[in-house]
Amino acid sequence: MPGVVHISEMVSLALHSMVFIADSDKDIVNVKEISAATGCSEAHLVKVLQRLVQAGFLYSIRGPKGGFGLNKQPEDITLLDIYQVFDSSLGVAGCPTNH
Repeated sequence: MPGVVHISEMVSLALHSMVFIADSDKDIVNVKEISAATGCSEAHLVKVLQRLVQAGFLYSIRGPKGGFGLNKQPEDITLLDIYQVFDSSLGVAGCPTNH
């Protein structure tokens, strides 16, 4: 649809993963749980989550009881912040309401 911002699969997965982790009642969420919730392969998911760790949004703990947790409060993270980890420019072809 012209005029609508399109996001890549990686950005979509990052957004869904961040919401899943933020909404969890646990401090640490493992890759298997996120993979099951998002329907994404664990290998692809790990690459996305590692970039979020490098950007400072998540922390990770290795090992059998490891996983990922938020490094910031959810209210301190914007969708644009996450988007810019994977794509530095936000291209909009025009206003979706034609104004």
